[in-house]
Amino acid sequence: MSPIKPYPSPRVRPADFIQFRDDLKLLLTVFTARELANWMGKDKGNFSKKTNGVEPITPKFLGDFYRELGPAITRIKQGAAGHEVAEEMAEPSKEQSAIVIRYQVKLHKLEEGVEEIREEILELKAGAGNMRVELGEVRTVLQQQGSTLAEHGAAIRRLEEAVFGPKGTKLAQSA
Repeated sequence: MSPIKPYPSPRVRPADFIQFRDDLKLLLTVFTARELANWMGKDKGNFSKKTNGVEPITPKFLGDFYRELGPAITRIKQGAAGHEVAEEMAEPSKEQSAIVIRYQVKLHKLEEGVEEIREEILELKAGAGNMRVELGEVRTVLQQQGSTLAEHGAAIRRLEEAVFGPKGTKLAQSA
């Protein structure tokens, strides 16, 4: 294995670059640069330009590196054998790809269903809000009508007393 000499672009944080360099060294103790480039979907020459210091390591390259090789780094750090990790990193079969596509379609449909449910919930919440306002208005009207009934009841009692006399008198009892 030749020594690696990558260098960071100015936009890469030093801590991120140091972690990358250490992870790259770890991977290169188990795999070839060609394998790593293939797993990243990169040309071996372009991968070598980055890892050998011809071109800087950019944030985009770091993102690609960890997205594609992160599982391999984790497995190696967990003590997995290189051949096991290589099998796990291999391209999926057509059957596996078909399964993934089916699940992606199902997931998309479920996401659409969830979005429809969210919209219905929002509509229900809006309707409930309107119902609360209407219920408040009904309560106000009922309170007003209760007050009006109480006033009318008092007026009727005064009228009865005026016509029949106060309650408890003979005139009121005979009526």
